[in-house]
Amino acid sequence: MLFRSVGQAAYFEFRVGPANQQFQLRLPAPGVLRRDGFKPEFLIPKPVFTSRVEILPGRWRVHAEIPFAVIQETGRVQPGTQWRYSFCRYDYTRGAKTPVLSASSPHRKLDYHRVEEWRVLTFA
Repeated sequence: MLFRSVGQAAYFEFRVGPANQQFQLRLPAPGVLRRDGFKPEFLIPKPVFTSRVEILPGRWRVHAEIPFAVIQETGRVQPGTQWRYSFCRYDYTRGAKTPVLSASSPHRKLDYHRVEEWRVLTFA
């Protein structure tokens, strides 16, 4: 799950695995991973979201709760506030030759961090 408040440089990545493993990043600006690579300071050390996983035959579901204040670093979320978002999946199943990749955004290249291609959410 990737989120960025419009007008804010930083954006966030939250991952949840099938056993409810969590991974959370705060990236200071779009393109930083391509330009500088991963840096340990991108990791968010304390948990900032909660999640629950439900395993079903042939699929699994994630329920995640992320406080507005984690994403919206300045100001408050109010009517008209916009965030960019993308929900992505990278499934590398044992024995498979290639991973299954999917996203809620129309990515032209295989790079989930292309913020300009994410969907826009406008709060009412």
